[in-house]
Amino acid sequence: NLRMYGCQVIQEAGILLGFDQVVMATGQVLLHRFYCKRSMKTFNVKVCLAAALLLSAVALPLLLLLLPGLAVSKTILNDML
Repeated sequence: NLRMYGCQVIQEAGILLGFDQVVMATGQVLLHRFYCKRSMKTFNVKVCLAAALLLSAVALPLLLLLLPGLAVSKTILNDML
């Protein structure tokens, strides 16, 4: 099963790179979601799993930077209403 292989490779690569478990799990979810829409026969699994791991590694720090701002915005909006 290519999806299981891809998830195992993402997990092993994330461990070797020292990523958090959240980053590896996000990469696995991105890989699953991509292959729900696209065929595994059409796209190279190794390229897709590398892209999923890279996207998850980039997206998580950006999300963590945005969360305090979102909390402040929510507080301001609740105070206005």
